[in-house]
Amino acid sequence: MATARLTKIPNIPNVSEEELSPLVAELLDICCLQQELILSLQEQNQILRDEIAILKNLKPKPNIKPSNLENRPDKKKEKQESGKRPGSEKKKENLTIHKTIG
Repeated sequence: MATARLTKIPNIPNVSEEELSPLVAELLDICCLQQELILSLQEQNQILRDEIAILKNLKPKPNIKPSNLENRPDKKKEKQESGKRPGSEKKKENLTIHKTIG
């Protein structure tokens, strides 16, 4: 069974009025309509795949949000400045000695 890949459809370039003939205008309109149709069919296909998975008592495809690793501040710099791992001081403060072995 072939799996459908959701690929990014390239944008249709803007064409200046000088280069725009009736044929080019018609072809651009057809391309725009096809792009919209492809996107709607991909969405409909995923909905049907999820429904089939539910009927087979499987989990549907999860809605995973994009990673925001690029937006996070760099924590390695903070570690290098302090020299110790975070949380190591907390453990020493709460440690109580019950018995010493002599």
